[in-house]
Amino acid sequence: IILRVDGAGLSYVNGDYEFNGMLQGHPKFVLTAPPFKCGKSTCAKLHHRTLTIWRCELTNGKDAWFISVISNQPGSQYDDDYYATVDIPRDCVVLLPPRAGWRRKQQGSSPAPTVTAVVRDRDASRDDEGIPL
Repeated sequence: IILRVDGAGLSYVNGDYEFNGMLQGHPKFVLTAPPFKCGKSTCAKLHHRTLTIWRCELTNGKDAWFISVISNQPGSQYDDDYYATVDIPRDCVVLLPPRAGWRRKQQGSSPAPTVTAVVRDRDASRDDEGIPL
């Protein structure tokens, strides 16, 4: 399964996120965004960012799904959060994020995206139709 992100106000957030293990007991999915320059006139180096869709434990006792560039301390103020879902109960056992209901966070830009689970056909070079969650 991959997660396909479409319609985000920041085009580099859109794309196919691949499963990349577990984080805080939930699946995480990653996308390597195109390289970019930092914007400072003295900076000629290209920077890389890995965007992650993951479920974060919030301090209010609930969870939320995020699209972020996560730091070495996931869930901290050092993450760059682009989009998130509404809070969900911590005991909710759903392993994939919702399709709709995403909202813009500090680093994001409107509109918020949709996220669709897609079953990748391993025996062919195409994806099957998206499965809305």
